[in-house]
Amino acid sequence: MNELLLQTFDGLPVAQPNQHARCSECNARIRKGTDVIAQFHLNENWRVDEVYCPDCYPDHSHERSPGVAEEAVVEGRLVTRRDTAKQTATPTIRTRGEYHVLSHAEEEGMDE
Repeated sequence: MNELLLQTFDGLPVAQPNQHARCSECNARIRKGTDVIAQFHLNENWRVDEVYCPDCYPDHSHERSPGVAEEAVVEGRLVTRRDTAKQTATPTIRTRGEYHVLSHAEEEGMDE
């Protein structure tokens, strides 16, 4: 299950096109190639809530966001997806390789 989640998150944006990814805790710019920890939520689609430097990640594994169907916290590396036709560079997360799902929670009573 965790491998499938990591594949799902691989390539998801962690910031808007042509914007820098910033740590949600210290607000430092996160550069391409840096390891990160990202918190995602699922309602209709997976979306990033927070991105952290590994040293800044506060362990909120016991807290759930109200009204969110599913949440996950994953390790990854910040990479850039470029679209030459649109002239954009979008910070995304790379989760394949040695990375792990740190936590995963589904809303109780969800059908699988």
